[in-house]
Amino acid sequence: MSKWLIARLFTDKNSYLADEYILALGNSARNSFIKLNDYVDISQKNFAVGFRIEHLQRDINLSQYKIEDERLPQASYFLKYFDKEKNIFVYSFCMCPGGFIVPASSEKDRLCVNGISYHNRSNTNANAAIVCAVNSEILGKETLAGIKFQRDIEEKAYKLGGGNFTAPVLRLDDYSNGRVSNKLGKIRPSYTPNYKFADLNEIYPAKINEAIKIALKDFGKKIDAFHKAMLFLQVLKREHHPLLGLKEIGITQLLNIRI
Repeated sequence: MSKWLIARLFTDKNSYLADEYILALGNSARNSFIKLNDYVDISQKNFAVGFRIEHLQRDINLSQYKIEDERLPQASYFLKYFDKEKNIFVYSFCMCPGGFIVPASSEKDRLCVNGISYHNRSNTNANAAIVCAVNSEILGKETLAGIKFQRDIEEKAYKLGGGNFTAPVLRLDDYSNGRVSNKLGKIRPSYTPNYKFADLNEIYPAKINEAIKIALKDFGKKIDAFHKAMLFLQVLKREHHPLLGLKEIGITQLLNIRI
């Protein structure tokens, strides 16, 4: 950088000279955000974290269609719960009918999972993220507090699973009652390489756990399948990155460079 401008962009492939530069960073590009914080005015942004929930797809179909018919497509859902007085906002996200839960970690000794569906959506299970909005009240005021928060809970999840990217899992009723499951119900986790029963209440602050439990009770009134046996897979659902970037504040503000 020279005279408050980016003079040239260097990557592991080449160096580039241009009139303008757009940094299209993904939500896992933490090292890039940390480095940018030394030179660019960026600020903290609210985001959401939570779990991945897994159901039998058959139960979701029956809840949504009220009949069983193989000619119908695999059903999905979108649910949300908002309590203004308690400042709670929990919602489902990235629902994967007939899908799988897969590893999505991007850093050593930290665990994150996500959901996918193949084109035919033919797996026995369905899954979705159940996420709770978080802000500086939970994260703290520092610019990079969101990244620290994400890393801390991913480390907790990794240790809770015993390492080797084993996912800690818990039946829903056991999560609600603060105990560790000792057996599976009808649902078999789709996650590989492995899973382990553990108390998922230990991963997030109590306020997040409380908000998700309240929301799940409400979701059970809307979709009957939420009352049946299911598993919770810890996900740290990275719905967004925790910092404001080009999309939110515009290139002029982002390029307020400090030297």
